[in-house]
Amino acid sequence: MVGYLPAQFLSSNTNHRTDDYGGPAANRIRFVIEALTAMAATVGAGRVGFRICPGNPFNDIYDKDPRETYALLLEAASPLQLAYLHLIHVSNPQVDSLALAQEHWKGPLILNEGITRERAERLLDEGVAHAFSFGRPFIANPDLVSRLERRAQLAEFDPATLYTPGPEGYVDYPVLPG
Repeated sequence: MVGYLPAQFLSSNTNHRTDDYGGPAANRIRFVIEALTAMAATVGAGRVGFRICPGNPFNDIYDKDPRETYALLLEAASPLQLAYLHLIHVSNPQVDSLALAQEHWKGPLILNEGITRERAERLLDEGVAHAFSFGRPFIANPDLVSRLERRAQLAEFDPATLYTPGPEGYVDYPVLPG
């Protein structure tokens, strides 16, 4: 199994098309831009956002030049004036996805991955992002909002329990007293 459909079109290792949707990065972004344009036309651009993770090898996705691919994608998506770009910022020697988004995206930015309260406050103060999402920390901390408010230590997410049957890793994380 390999990635999500938009990621499959964007990635050089999965998109083997020989038509206008394959080959060079300018063609591989076409499906995503057409989908975003159609959604914006249907429900309004202010109700459409999209999520990317340049350079993330999730589900064996690989792009030989994610910087080129995602720079083109963001340049093409920015004029659509969508509600937001949700960036999963992972450490990757091929591309600094945050720098890439700052350079090529003109619109609201939501950051995810490795976000702490302190980092979120700093990036918000610096005007780097407009909002932050806490996916895995929210799973591991059913009381995440309270922990952030109290500046309490966060429970660690256990990746070994992700996508497993039963309650372990979903409803068994501790809640702070009081």
